[in-house]
Formats: sequence, structure tokens, C-alpha cells
Amino acid sequence: MIPCSIPGLEPPVRSEAESAEGVFLSVEDGEESLGLTNDSLSRLRSPSVMEIREKGNERLKEELAKAQREAHKMVREANIKQSVAEKQLKEALNKVRTEPFTSTTMFYVTVST
Repeated sequence: MIPCSIPGLEPPVRSEAESAEGVFLSVEDGEESLGLTNDSLSRLRSPSVMEIREKGNERLKEELAKAQREAHKMVREANIKQSVAEKQLKEALNKVRTEPFTSTTMFYVTVST
């Protein structure tokens, strides 16, 4: 909130109890507007709903573990491909360095007089 510089227009100071009461009332209003009653809230906490929630959490954990295994597999494959490519590059560079000059190789000779 931006402080007010005009005397007499400061916002009213609320006590903690008033603030807490306002929050509580707004939560109650929100529940009513969502159609949540004590009965519907207790049904959400029922054993069958809790069981479904637990099964959903287990399924989520299984899928996450499966995705992590697949990601590790992909990383391993990429590392192998990188290693092979680096080895091929090293071999090619060594071949270029050790290959003798051929008739197709052009080079310049400077003659001093």
C-alpha cells in the first residue's frame, strides 16, 4: 500500500482480531459460493476419497519414476553417441596430420635470390 501524504486520510488501523475475523468470514463466504458445506467437506475426507487420492499419488510416483528412467536412458545414449563422434574426429585429425603430401596437395615454396 502506498502511504498517504494527506493528513486525515490515513487508512483505519485494524486489530489482528478484526483482520482474522474478516479472513474467516471471507473463507466462509467462499465456501458457500462454491457450494461447500460441512457435509460435502466430510465426504471429501471420506475413506473412499482418501483411497482414490492415495492410488492417484502412487500412480503419479510410478509415472515419474518411469519418466526418470527413460530420461536417464536417453542421456546415456547421447553420451555414447558423443563419445563415438569425438573418437571419429580424433582419428580423422590424426589421419590428416600423418598423411603424406600427394599430388593433389598444393604448397608454396619461396625462393630467395
